[in-house]
Amino acid sequence: MDYDDTDAVIEKINLLGRNEMWDDASPLWFRPQFYNEKMYKEEDLLQVVGHTPVMQIDRLGNMLSCDLFSTYSTGDPIGTQEYLLIDTVTWEYEGIK
Repeated sequence: MDYDDTDAVIEKINLLGRNEMWDDASPLWFRPQFYNEKMYKEEDLLQVVGHTPVMQIDRLGNMLSCDLFSTYSTGDPIGTQEYLLIDTVTWEYEGIK
């Protein structure tokens, strides 16, 4: 696949079926925190991942992990319960209580 052609990437994703989309490796559920895979347009796009609980906002390359509102089974918070504020031009970010 040509990752430089955004339209081709979107078309490929739109052709995925239910089984592919609900897999851990799908574009919706991929957890880059656990896999060392190439991210899409690493130099150009900041990618925000918010479906895997983390203790604090974490940036690794062009990926920000920010699921700070998940809880343990006891109801205690896993993360800092902050909102993520991002400058999409500079990629600077901060957590807001």
